[in-house]
Amino acid sequence: MDGAQDDYSQDEIEHFKEVVRPRNGLLPPNKVRDERSNGKDPQIEIGEPSSQGGHVVKLRGITKVAPDHKRYRVLVVDDSIVPRTAARAMLSATSELKFAGEASSGPDALLAMDSLKPDLVLMDVHMPLMDGPSTAKALLAKYPTTKIVAWTVSESSDDLLRMMRAGCSGYVLKDVGPSELQRALLSALRSESPVPRRMIPEVLR
Repeated sequence: MDGAQDDYSQDEIEHFKEVVRPRNGLLPPNKVRDERSNGKDPQIEIGEPSSQGGHVVKLRGITKVAPDHKRYRVLVVDDSIVPRTAARAMLSATSELKFAGEASSGPDALLAMDSLKPDLVLMDVHMPLMDGPSTAKALLAKYPTTKIVAWTVSESSDDLLRMMRAGCSGYVLKDVGPSELQRALLSALRSESPVPRRMIPEVLR
């Protein structure tokens, strides 16, 4: 019997004997037969009644599966393909975030929302047609539960304030690394407000 995943404790065996019982009472202890096999689906099999009373219970391999964690869907909105490609690569490196799609403008982002259903939108501030604040306002008017994080090269406190007043959950600079971006997005999804530390003094003036 190979593989630690198939090792039953005495408590687990007693639990099976308690749960799986014949109509006339509990199974005798010697009627629990271990027939574990790696790679097979978890299974409890009740055999025919034995000559000594009770039933024979076969315990087959139980594989402990990790819980299924939600992966948050992220839509990337930027008029340049370079940051969109970079965002795709950074999002693929985490198990908690998933690249849902991309848009090159505010109007395209609004059109993509129904089909992509993102949990979060990572958006540039300065874009043609519709800038970041205008896009954020329009998007949140229709999808109020969606989180929006500004992703920009701008360290202007005016840009930060315009995006936050439009309803954005956070503001992240494009010079951050993958792990810092991921932390910022996850904190926004927890209803926190990630903002670059070096920009806080400007905002507080």
